[in-house]
Amino acid sequence: MSALWPATASVDPATGATGFTDHEVPNLLPLADEDGGPVRWVGARLDLFAPAGGTLGKRPGSSFRIALMTAADPESLGDATPVILGSSGTDPGWDVATDLTALHPSLDRCTLWNEPALHFDGGTLFLALRCLPVGGSGPDVGDSSIEVFATRPEGAPSAWTWDYSGRLAGHAEAEELGGDGLTQLELAEARDGTLLAIVTPDRWDVDLREFVHTGLQVLEVESLSQPRLARDESGDLRVRAQVTASDLDQFGPGAGTYEPSAELGIILMRRVIGSGGLVASLHDTGIHP
Repeated sequence: MSALWPATASVDPATGATGFTDHEVPNLLPLADEDGGPVRWVGARLDLFAPAGGTLGKRPGSSFRIALMTAADPESLGDATPVILGSSGTDPGWDVATDLTALHPSLDRCTLWNEPALHFDGGTLFLALRCLPVGGSGPDVGDSSIEVFATRPEGAPSAWTWDYSGRLAGHAEAEELGGDGLTQLELAEARDGTLLAIVTPDRWDVDLREFVHTGLQVLEVESLSQPRLARDESGDLRVRAQVTASDLDQFGPGAGTYEPSAELGIILMRRVIGSGGLVASLHDTGIHP
């Protein structure tokens, strides 16, 4: 076993500082050929710069960008050349091929992208990202949102043309679920075929200088091509499941994934942040939403 994407030495084009490019929050998905051809795999991840000798808190927002690549199998994604998708805050020196915030006027507030989630349906590849505005006082979680983009994944990723599909969720949906924003999106199908959005409601704690999570909410998705979360006859979001931890600390648990064919059910990540850094652990729940 080896690391799929190990950190690599790099230089920040904005400052000339030396350090490493770190890879976070990966999402992997098989692309089934409608004509019966071989399956390809697509990977999406967040890339960012960590200055030498610095902590995670020193990561410059101008280095946040989304990397996409394809390969014949998951292991080969580590050797694939990525195409870089940026935001209004990404320094173009990071080889940005497409600035997604230029695709619609409502996206110019998106200082950075995070938490990529992929879904493939009817020959269209959907990429959902968290838009996070950041100002002098920190992240504006209340103005964050989950935005959806689409492409026909034909040929190399460098040749893909991205279109803006719309907003899947924003502050109103987050507030309904007990947070200021929604993060750590995972798109998965339930055993009955319903498309699900697994999200973590969160808020920014000014005193802690950290995001506080409230566990997982599993929601039904009505559409990604015209992004909408499903609602019931009373107008409430269709919540399939809620997952949290009994031993909550001040930062809360968050992030999860789900594979309907696995008996593990929803996987919840519990995180503990202390003086020694972040300690994360994965927990199977047996819950099938």
